Amino acid sequence: MTDQSHNPAPANPAPAKPAFDKARAEKDVSWLGARLREPSTYAGLAAVLAVFHLSTDPGLVHSLSMIGMGLGGVISFVLPEGK
Repeated sequence: MTDQSHNPAPANPAPAKPAFDKARAEKDVSWLGARLREPSTYAGLAAVLAVFHLSTDPGLVHSLSMIGMGLGGVISFVLPEGK
């Protein structure tokens, strides 16, 4: 009989967490910012809203603008300033 106490079974390695790629995140945010500066983006958004029969009532416009400002605040909080 052999003694296997000095050779324990290998433990299951923890799955590796995906690394945060700062350069890719900045590239994605800058792409999104560039799209939001184009008038065709707003025309497309209006078309999508029309498909779902959502009119631009003041409550909806206010809610969407508040969501947009909140997302902008989160993005400005997360991204570092350029040097």
